[in-house]
Amino acid sequence: MTPFQALYSQVPPAINYQAAKSEDPMVIQFAKDIIQTMRLPKNNLCKAQERMKVFADRKRTDREFNIGDEVFLKLQPYRQSSVALKKRIGSGIVVQITPPNANDSEAEEPLPYKILERKLIKKGNNPAVMVKVQWEQGIEDEATWEEWNLLKKKFPEI
Repeated sequence: MTPFQALYSQVPPAINYQAAKSEDPMVIQFAKDIIQTMRLPKNNLCKAQERMKVFADRKRTDREFNIGDEVFLKLQPYRQSSVALKKRIGSGIVVQITPPNANDSEAEEPLPYKILERKLIKKGNNPAVMVKVQWEQGIEDEATWEEWNLLKKKFPEI
């Protein structure tokens, strides 16, 4: 589904400008201008996508590990419950491994202990209430800002 279809609930009109149907030089030039104008946004999109890919690839590194290598993973247990790992074997074979769920072996997801602060922010054109939450087994310095509506849905008892 194209954005046009999503917005207008119909298929976009097919505009086919062909300069060969007319012998009038003004019509031919007009058709060429239209075709060029239609190519410009497409070219700009391709350039923008390539630029975003270059910036994203700068932060990525290709790493290979051998079987038995120890790897340090920095996880936030109250936000991430599992991690999927990909193991590269040999030249290009990728095997997906899912380690045991962190919540099964460790503690359950912490509950909100205390709301320390509230603030009103602008989210799009609408106001949103953010609250700074101290979690049950956490200290005040580890408090996180959470959106009040989402927190209320997840923990209706607060």
